[in-house]
Amino acid sequence: SYSGSVAVIMNTWCTGCHSSTSASGNIDLSNYAGVVQAANGNRLLGSVQHQPGYIAMPENGGRLSDCEIRLIEKWIVSGFPQD
Repeated sequence: SYSGSVAVIMNTWCTGCHSSTSASGNIDLSNYAGVVQAANGNRLLGSVQHQPGYIAMPENGGRLSDCEIRLIEKWIVSGFPQD
């Protein structure tokens, strides 16, 4: 779910640099609309999976756990449910 998993991951790892007060790269991951926008076109998933051609995120940090990445993937495949 967004509120139970994805938002928690974003708040833990991403919003320090990607929020309305500090939108690095003009990417705001502090709210549902911003996360959906980043998830469209595979930008979010490509970055957290450290895929070639994407900026690896979190920057200067380790990779998200496989479990966290799977939760984001499942949310995207499910059509970005807002719950």
